[in-house]
Amino acid sequence: MPRHPMWTLLLMALVAAGLSLPFNGAPLAKESPARGQGLSDDTVVATIDGKDITIGDLADRKIYELRKDLHQALLGKLTERSIALLSKRGEGFGDNFEREIPEAELRLFYERNQLRSRGSFQSMAPRIRSYLKKQYRQRKISEAFRRAKLSGLVKVYLSLPKEFLVSLSIGDSYVSGNPKARVMFMEFTDYQ
Repeated sequence: MPRHPMWTLLLMALVAAGLSLPFNGAPLAKESPARGQGLSDDTVVATIDGKDITIGDLADRKIYELRKDLHQALLGKLTERSIALLSKRGEGFGDNFEREIPEAELRLFYERNQLRSRGSFQSMAPRIRSYLKKQYRQRKISEAFRRAKLSGLVKVYLSLPKEFLVSLSIGDSYVSGNPKARVMFMEFTDYQ
């Protein structure tokens, strides 16, 4: 039976959505999400000539920093999404994230941060107000998210990537101290 392009597109959409199409005629079911799994060092990202390649095999300092940034971005979005969903419940999860900033507080911020060189107080006041409002809102959302986690309403399965470490062979190099120590400082010098 020749494949129709429409069927091919449908199957691709089902796979992309995480749905499986069983051959026994049972209804489609979305697989339950894996919790706590994701971009770990053991996650296989490719197979080359029959050998699995993991994220750990590809990791370098830049990849590690990107994974940390991704973790922070995901946690930030999770925090916002959690509070948005929980605010519908009430219980103080959506209340009081905004406040007016009094002029005295604006002036204090302007003086403490020595902003005269950037402009007059009148020209800087709107930017300072905006910054302080965002800071206040973020602090309140973080507090609400912490409360939600403590009360068990939110369970977070994200985890930071393991610290990036480099393993080097010391070979016949000069070693000062215990050559079997768990941590070593290595110095690379070039006396040319």
